[in-house]
Amino acid sequence: MTSDFFDLMVQAAIGTSAAMLLVLVLRRRAHAAFGARTAYALWLIVPIAMIASLLPADFVVTDSAPKAERRAPVVEVPALTDNDAPAPLTETRPKTGTTAQKALTRTNAAAPTVPDGWLMVLWLAGTCASLGALAYGQRRFMRRHGLRARTNTLRVSRHADVGPAVLGFMTPRIVVPTDFRDAYNRLERRLILAHEQAHIRAGDMQTNALAIAIRSLNWFNPLAYIAYGLFRADQEMACDERVMRRFGQHRRLYAETLLKSQLMGERAPLGCSWFGDTRHPLKDRVAKLARRELSPARRMLGVTLLLGATSLSGMAAWATLATQVIYIEGDNTAGRLAQADSFISPDMDTGGDSTAQQDPLKAAQGAALVDAIMERRRDHARAFLKAGVDVNYHRKGDGTPLSVAVLVRDREMVDMLIKAGADVNKPALGDGTPLLVAARNRDAAMVATLLEAGADVNGYSPGDGTALIAAARSGDKAVVEQLLKAGAKVNQVAPGDGTALLAAIERDDPAIMEMLMAAGADLNMVAPGDGTALTMAAQMSHDRVLDRLIKLGADVNKAAPGDGTPLLVAARNGDTAIVKKLLAAGADIDGYSPGDGTALIAAVQASDQAMIELLLEAGADVNKAAPGDGNALIMAAAVGDLAIVKRLMDAGADVNGFVLGDETPLITASRAGHLEVVEYLISKGANVNARVPAGQDWQRRSERYRSPLGQALRYEHNDIADYLREKGATEPKEPEDR
Repeated sequence: MTSDFFDLMVQAAIGTSAAMLLVLVLRRRAHAAFGARTAYALWLIVPIAMIASLLPADFVVTDSAPKAERRAPVVEVPALTDNDAPAPLTETRPKTGTTAQKALTRTNAAAPTVPDGWLMVLWLAGTCASLGALAYGQRRFMRRHGLRARTNTLRVSRHADVGPAVLGFMTPRIVVPTDFRDAYNRLERRLILAHEQAHIRAGDMQTNALAIAIRSLNWFNPLAYIAYGLFRADQEMACDERVMRRFGQHRRLYAETLLKSQLMGERAPLGCSWFGDTRHPLKDRVAKLARRELSPARRMLGVTLLLGATSLSGMAAWATLATQVIYIEGDNTAGRLAQADSFISPDMDTGGDSTAQQDPLKAAQGAALVDAIMERRRDHARAFLKAGVDVNYHRKGDGTPLSVAVLVRDREMVDMLIKAGADVNKPALGDGTPLLVAARNRDAAMVATLLEAGADVNGYSPGDGTALIAAARSGDKAVVEQLLKAGAKVNQVAPGDGTALLAAIERDDPAIMEMLMAAGADLNMVAPGDGTALTMAAQMSHDRVLDRLIKLGADVNKAAPGDGTPLLVAARNGDTAIVKKLLAAGADIDGYSPGDGTALIAAVQASDQAMIELLLEAGADVNKAAPGDGNALIMAAAVGDLAIVKRLMDAGADVNGFVLGDETPLITASRAGHLEVVEYLISKGANVNARVPAGQDWQRRSERYRSPLGQALRYEHNDIADYLREKGATEPKEPEDR
């Protein structure tokens, strides 16, 4: 198994290197002919070629070997379940210009040679070291600059030499320096943010994660580092081109802003930075800005050629793989085929299945059955079933034979498996039950077949949901109606997947929503972790659905733990239209949800000044306490947005307001390291010697206290500590906890 795995990685490395060379040859021509976006998309050839190199080779089965090849060693393989006489079986893997033969035996599949094993260990160690070095560098960067805020737009707490940039692979966020407003004028800021937002909309951070993974897997290949640098350069130029589609009239200012930013920031190790470095040649970027937008016809031609190039590269990489031919001699062809497909060595990976670990041969037979179904080799599958292969075997990552047959829409195979005793309700983690797979596939005929065979219409698979939820999410009205008639529970909750109604709302499908409500769906049901119907509508900004739910009497103040009230969700998203609709419908502007806060606190946390103004004008209580989130001023002090701090003070915020567990605004600002906020709060009368309880210490069973100076010292904000001392702060009596 180790040797096979190492061979696959060598194969992938060769295919990846060839693809990189091809892109390096074509990218400049693509830039010149079709623009930066097409050149950037050309890098898709690399992962496609790598994946194609890992695909299984062509699989051919024939009854007997050619005469010229019958000199190969022949071994006898025992039958699986019958008592037939052993039949000889050989395996050959033809290569270019020659024919190589190898007998398939347990000896052939023994452990890898020592060199192969050590080489694979070395390769894995290099990959881990490459990824670890990047992760360590990013962690140091984040900690050095205090980038730990939970806001949509992060702001640096202590240094003004970071950003603008996008950070975060899963939830990308924009980072700007603390002097962003002073260093750039309004139009420059708009252009910079448009650039970073274009990165997020294009999924560039996720693409970067893939590129980093490919580079790390090829850590030994100098070509991978060259290709990665040019890939990042093409990414920035493609982003520039997207921005110029909207702001083409400001090309000159955009170029000047690029030049201006070169002296003003530190680049994040893992991020899309506005300013350039050695991997983002500034000269090329500025030169490309002088180029006008290409015609639609030329862009379409570029896309067409790109699709052709990626397809051909993938096919070429796969075509280089050797074809696997299995020659079978003797009359019992089906039995011999089962033996060939189900062969396993003692050290072969069994996919994590407990039964497989107890009986590796049985596991291999089950895996071969799954493969045969997936590849629509019905004769092979029939032979496996006749030989007694486990029809309910579950292969991790693919499912059971029945769920795979449902997935590939093979009705004949489904009937064959059911007759052979397949469990129609057996769930497969990641896929669900066969009925759920059919509902997700929008396959009404398959749903009917499974229901007739005894499938549980309410069968639940952890992490996958139910068939009704899957049908609602796929938008198939016919399957939803079919399942409801079969007795599906309309209000059944599936943790992580919510309810069928929530799935329909998420999809913005009023027709299915109406069907579910007619069947008795509860508008105010709280699905733990997924919210209510109104919070889902607010989260997805679905106006039509929200209006309909309000009209039908949904509770506009119903809170869902983890999400809050619908108003809080809309405020957190910055959706002023939804907020106005909810307020007009009677939403409590100061509605508090434990652990989630209030709408005003959510707006402050997001640094959304427009939403803050809307809520204050509508009468939001600026001093409303929300334990766990403090109050609006405490949250503003944590975020470090001085403009918002000043606005809240103008609205009547209490500069010394205390919330247990969240302390006071000055203590929070001192802990977070926001010197400007500290200075302003003190100028407005904040108590520099406030010493407040921080909550009960469950380990020592004693009260803990915090103070501004104690927190500044605890977090090593020496500049703030010195300033507090200047203003009369006394030294803390004991070390303070975080």
